[in-house]
Amino acid sequence: MKLYISLSIALIVLVLDLASKYWVESTLEFGQKIPLTGFFNLVLTYNPGAAFSFLSEESGWQRWFLSGVAGSAALLIVFLLNKYKHEKLFCMSLSLILGGALGNLYDRFLHRHLSLASIQHRRFRHLYRCRADDIRKFPAQRRF
Repeated sequence: MKLYISLSIALIVLVLDLASKYWVESTLEFGQKIPLTGFFNLVLTYNPGAAFSFLSEESGWQRWFLSGVAGSAALLIVFLLNKYKHEKLFCMSLSLILGGALGNLYDRFLHRHLSLASIQHRRFRHLYRCRADDIRKFPAQRRF
């Protein structure tokens, strides 16, 4: 897959990521729940840390550290997209991940946290929970 196609896919994912976060933040207040089904809610949360709120209680240095990790990952992904341009599925997967990484990087710089539309199970709120924007990465993660 040509590099410009991979980067175009990543840009589309980034735009959709930012648009969906804008919609959720303009529609919901922090902690507000919207029932999706009989047992799942859509909830707006914020995370200044990493996965599972790792480092979220720190003083602020994690913002720059995690931004550096995301930026380095984005550069590595662009390198891999160029190096393995004949591997279509691999490039498609990396393009989806790159779009999400750039969306998270944008959130960290602009808002100092990640805006998350979490899908939570009503009864087992802490057991079944995923970020709605990670759903788009599922096909990419299945590749690995």
